[in-house]
Amino acid sequence: MQKAKLFLLFIVLLATCGQGWAQLNKSKLDQADKLFSKGDVDEALRLYLQLEKEQPDDARIQFRLGVAHLSTFTKFTALPYLEKAYTANPEVDADLHYYLGTAHQLHSHFNRAKRHFEEYKKKNKRFTAIANHKIKECELGDSLMRNPVLCVIKVLE
Repeated sequence: MQKAKLFLLFIVLLATCGQGWAQLNKSKLDQADKLFSKGDVDEALRLYLQLEKEQPDDARIQFRLGVAHLSTFTKFTALPYLEKAYTANPEVDADLHYYLGTAHQLHSHFNRAKRHFEEYKKKNKRFTAIANHKIKECELGDSLMRNPVLCVIKVLE
């Protein structure tokens, strides 16, 4: 009987600590989101990276890490985070396809970027004009990559 009471007490303590841990992480995520929305992207990125160490498979954290990286000089590191978020939960955010398209576009993966912008356009009708513009950018970029032009740039003094 004593063992059963101790076991029950252990389970209750474990559940309580787990809820406290989840609440702490939620408040840290909220804090990072506030910093990001205020423009303190570097500090937000630092918090997102801490959260990722604690919850490496959380699609929301991966998504926010990718978006934060796209907003800094480390934008080329955004793609793996966004792809991991997409793999974990394709519906993690309504703008996921836009950011995935943008990240692929940065890496000159124009066909993949176009597919994501097309998907974004289907899911977000009010942003059709933006998606169409991004698709045209991809088409132009793809054309320029396939048909490079030799040019010399001279500095005029």
